[in-house]
Amino acid sequence: MQVRGLAVVSILLSLAVAGCTDEAKPSADDDPFQDLPDEPVSDGKGVIRGIVVDEAVQPVVEALVVVTGLGVETTTAEGGAFVFNNLEPGVYFLAVSKVGYAPTQTSTTVVAGVTKPAILKIQVQRAPGTEPRADTFEAEGFIACGIGTPATFHVCPGLNEDRSIISIMYTGSPSVIQVETTWESTQAAGEQLYLVYYFCGDNCDQLADRWSQGNFDDPWVDRTTDVPADDEVAVYASPGGPANGTGVALDQPFYTYATFFYNIEEPDADWTFMEDGSYPLG
Repeated sequence: MQVRGLAVVSILLSLAVAGCTDEAKPSADDDPFQDLPDEPVSDGKGVIRGIVVDEAVQPVVEALVVVTGLGVETTTAEGGAFVFNNLEPGVYFLAVSKVGYAPTQTSTTVVAGVTKPAILKIQVQRAPGTEPRADTFEAEGFIACGIGTPATFHVCPGLNEDRSIISIMYTGSPSVIQVETTWESTQAAGEQLYLVYYFCGDNCDQLADRWSQGNFDDPWVDRTTDVPADDEVAVYASPGGPANGTGVALDQPFYTYATFFYNIEEPDADWTFMEDGSYPLG
């Protein structure tokens, strides 16, 4: 009875191990190279096949892989895979980079006639502070009473509730700032506001460091790439002004959304927070 019991346990263990082994086997659908071009390899030449992964051994997609010295490059596909075909046999050096990761280099050897060499695994480390991000902040302004003329613009004196100047602080050095202002006009004399976008520097009450201004219909969207570090973006609003003559506004709210792009040099030109919500980072 004891021997038969041991035999049954042995059979059960064998079945369990066999089941685990089958589950661990990658299927054809798991092949990270299946969607890459399968180009023929010329006689006497070879191939580099590789995968880029992060610290958690997860694939890194759209990493740039460059064969240094040749000027040949590609980007990693789904699964982090890349291939270089038809290379002369020899030693090659590869440079891998992606925003948000520290650049890395490695080397590999191409063997003539080997079309499916061992897969080269390249690990990249995340670099905190270099990842792309887009931070949007909202501020509400309020013109209690404002007057604009062809020569000047100003608020009515003595109104403590007036917030015709609003500012939004930011830290670091954004690559791009996009500011969007919108309002529903309360002006009997016209729909426009005279708006000024500027950096505060030492004093937000001074309109010194301007980067965009003028009379605009609702809404107004603008960008700048000339961004000082650790500052405040300010918006000044007035009815009318030098560009379009006289205007008067009472109890005019306006809303500003400032988006600060870090490590994103060219955000989508058609994107606005008011229309699309948070910026898609891919």
